Amino acid sequence: MTEISIAEAKAKFAALVARAEAGEQIVVTRNGRPVACLGPLQAQKPVVYGDLRGLWV
Repeated sequence: MTEISIAEAKAKFAALVARAEAGEQIVVTRNGRPVACLGPLQAQKPVVYGDLRGLWV
């Protein structure tokens, strides 16, 4: 996990997004404190009508 300041993140945003897309997690800091995390989204399975049938009474 990489830590980067807000100022540096603003200057290198496109490169950080590419790194996140590749699977890396980047922690954005303000005054040395973590304030945000940039990372890859996890793929979501589409919801299909009837998938939850029988789970609720």
